[in-house]
Amino acid sequence: MTEKIAIVTGAARGIGLAITQLFLADNWRVAMIDRDNEEL
Repeated sequence: MTEKIAIVTGAARGIGLAITQLFLADNWRVAMIDRDNEEL
């Protein structure tokens, strides 16, 4: 079994958020990183 894992920086908004949503929709495990913790 191969797990899909991604680390996304700038994940709170914009392109980072869009990429995170695409990964999650495809059943990836995602670590979201952003300077603004409250937005996460």
